[in-house]
Amino acid sequence: MTPPDTDLLTWGPVMGIDEAVARSNASRLLEQALDDGALVPGTRGYAAARIEHVERWLTTPRPAHDGRTPLDAVHSERRRTWAEAPPDARRRLRGTVMDLLSVAPETAADTAEPLRWLLEAVGDGVTLTQAGYLPRTLVIEARRALRLVSAGHGAAHRVRRRSPRRTA
Repeated sequence: MTPPDTDLLTWGPVMGIDEAVARSNASRLLEQALDDGALVPGTRGYAAARIEHVERWLTTPRPAHDGRTPLDAVHSERRRTWAEAPPDARRRLRGTVMDLLSVAPETAADTAEPLRWLLEAVGDGVTLTQAGYLPRTLVIEARRALRLVSAGHGAAHRVRRRSPRRTA
């Protein structure tokens, strides 16, 4: 049984050994799940269950990949293949960035949290000031709740819009 592509991994049309081993093992995993009755073709949620089985398997360390997850093994292999591809000038350049590519970027904090807080705070609505700003009490509460650092306040700190310069 061919393992499905997932959000974590799209199987390549050309594979290295690590990816081929991973795909073969994922295929065996799905066949075993069919034999055990954990996956039943034609039932509601079958496609999602196949993906879930494969993603869980991809993110679990395996002896076949020297204790790494199959996903890490495939990504490492793909980076290596990319770095070693000709031409030589590019190969040298790519080799210098390989260490940077092997480290996952830091994940950002929940960037939607301030928006969630604001939507909950305004509830069914809020009356803006006469100038069209949020009420001062709401802004103060937001700064406290979201631990925002003030960039200043008052007229001296407001951003002014400029008209485009006219050239004669």
